[in-house]
Amino acid sequence: MANETGVAFFNTFQAMGGAGTMARWYNDEPRLVGADFIHPMPAGAKIVGELLYNALRDGYNQYKLRQLNGSGAVAQK
Repeated sequence: MANETGVAFFNTFQAMGGAGTMARWYNDEPRLVGADFIHPMPAGAKIVGELLYNALRDGYNQYKLRQLNGSGAVAQK
């Protein structure tokens, strides 16, 4: 739906590694998610924040490149 309406969307599930990630993050040392397999621990929150920051930075850089090239078109995945 986000793509259809032209709205930005950050897929946290995919960015974190997809299926099975929460169990892996729970078993990591230090533990990256809590026992509820939903909420990140501080180290996990830092990783999620870095993933989001990197996605925003990369998207902005792609936008700036399109502007420099004179193309306002958005690349579709």
